[in-house]
Amino acid sequence: MGTLNNFFFIALPYIAFVVFLIGTISRYRSQKFKVSSLSSQFLEGKKLFWVSVPFHWGILILFFGHLVAFLIPKSIILWNSEPLRLLFLEISSFIAAICVFIGLILLYYRRMTDDRIKMVTTKMDIFVELLLLFIIFSGMYTAVFYRWGSSWFASVMSPYLK
Repeated sequence: MGTLNNFFFIALPYIAFVVFLIGTISRYRSQKFKVSSLSSQFLEGKKLFWVSVPFHWGILILFFGHLVAFLIPKSIILWNSEPLRLLFLEISSFIAAICVFIGLILLYYRRMTDDRIKMVTTKMDIFVELLLLFIIFSGMYTAVFYRWGSSWFASVMSPYLK
């Protein structure tokens, strides 16, 4: 089992990162101006602002929180040893997650109810939004029912940097 663990939990994340990096660079070099997003912002922007801003701020806060736990895990574990600081971390992170979750639900609702946006929606758009909803929900579930999540992430994920 040691070989499989080493492959799936040590080698595979690095392989995925290298494939991502090479794929992004090669796509940019070969199709520099062919990347489009079919932005729905042009079709309806008023409601988008009030949904998009909290969603993006929540994503940024969660991303940098996970990045800090990944880069300096010992400091996070030390921070979590004080109950009041741990409570602050959990509450602020959960508020950011709620912003992302509600933002995603409202973006999905907007996509499904606005006829002009619905017209340019692909199956992959729906799949990505539902996948993001599942990811955020599972993180919120872990935060509520497994309160050791922040210490677990800092202690388990950090060895991948070695």
